[in-house]
Amino acid sequence: MSNNKKKIINRKEIRKWFDMELEIIDISQVPKKQSLFGNSYFILTKEDVKALKRGRVLYDLDEYGTFIMLDPEYRKELRDKELLKEMAERGRENDEKFHDDVVSALDAMPAYTKKAILDRTQELIKDAIVSAADKDKDEVTNGSKD
Repeated sequence: MSNNKKKIINRKEIRKWFDMELEIIDISQVPKKQSLFGNSYFILTKEDVKALKRGRVLYDLDEYGTFIMLDPEYRKELRDKELLKEMAERGRENDEKFHDDVVSALDAMPAYTKKAILDRTQELIKDAIVSAADKDKDEVTNGSKD
């Protein structure tokens, strides 16, 4: 058997190679003089940022290789925010459909039934508000925090 097999390196091992952080400066602070080995200047496009968010690595292979990736924890946070945004949007769509269904159902009901539903709904909302206020008061009194 040959010992020339490529060693497979997993993602966690590769992430360990990313051990440098970029500093943030104002554009007016960009040095006019080049470093001993020259400067490289990059502009991140919208597509670059999208690729980073998807877990891709930006790279440039010049005299020295430059590799940039988004912090995995931040990527997870972004994915969670995107998921919540998507869920909220679906919720709004469902709310609109629910609203239309309720209006259609109410239109078919006699006036006294609508009044009974309205009265009961107002009672439930009032009870929910009082209950939430009592809970907030208890948390403040007991020193609990969210």
